[in-house]
Amino acid sequence: MSSEEVGKGRILVGIGGSDIPEQMMRVAGKLAAAMNAELCGLFVEEEYLFDLSRLPFAKTVGTGGNAPQALTEQLMDEAMRRQANLFRRALAEIAQKSNLRWTFDRARGRAQSALMAIARKQDIVVLQATSTEFTVKDMILAGRQVAGAVSGIVVFGQRARRISGPVVAIDDGDEMGLRTLHFAKQIAKSMDAPVHVLIIAASEEEAARIEGRAAAELEEVKLAGFRRLLSSGADELEAALQDLRPCFVVADLEGEPFSDNEAASAIIRAAGAPVLLIRPERSI
Repeated sequence: MSSEEVGKGRILVGIGGSDIPEQMMRVAGKLAAAMNAELCGLFVEEEYLFDLSRLPFAKTVGTGGNAPQALTEQLMDEAMRRQANLFRRALAEIAQKSNLRWTFDRARGRAQSALMAIARKQDIVVLQATSTEFTVKDMILAGRQVAGAVSGIVVFGQRARRISGPVVAIDDGDEMGLRTLHFAKQIAKSMDAPVHVLIIAASEEEAARIEGRAAAELEEVKLAGFRRLLSSGADELEAALQDLRPCFVVADLEGEPFSDNEAASAIIRAAGAPVLLIRPERSI
């Protein structure tokens, strides 16, 4: 993504009928500010909840001494409307704090599917794992199924840490490595954080070349350091991320070792931070 392209894309964040994911919202806002992008929220009325409300024996759970009552489609619709309004207000608050352009919409279906349906080239989709229906591996699979129509996906698990470590860029020396550096630089500027580069190379000579290129690309931001990983294996990368405790990670979704779904899942869990997985630019 060139400097001219920054600001053309959107940061897409969607939720279903559950609690507002505050951490995911903050990450989406920070990324929109870093990319000078529009922040787009999509509230999805989960179809299975309406199916549940149509069952004759379905009841609400009584709280505060209130007795349970029959769950109807009207009650479900009212609950969804209230939750959508909460999401809209939270989105507006985040956007206004950072002076971001923003939009909000509603849809019926499943949150991740609805997001992918409206995603377009140069967008970044923000996804969060849940304990029940959307694991880290599911997010990676979803990212691969977008058919190259978006710039990337941000994924993180439920236990992502709130820490102030560096933005980590994973660079293996190819053209996509340059794009990871570009995104890392933009995020670091916005978050006022240093960049640490993890270099994946087959030899010290190659690693030195990659390090020199990265240093030139990142001259506008503070560098926290370089670490050379003379292997494309996931174990070494996991250990490095656990040691660095990053606030954000940028990597190539289709590069090594992220091209393997199991390895990518383990690395994201080890990072304990939002991970932006970018995709090659393709014509669609």
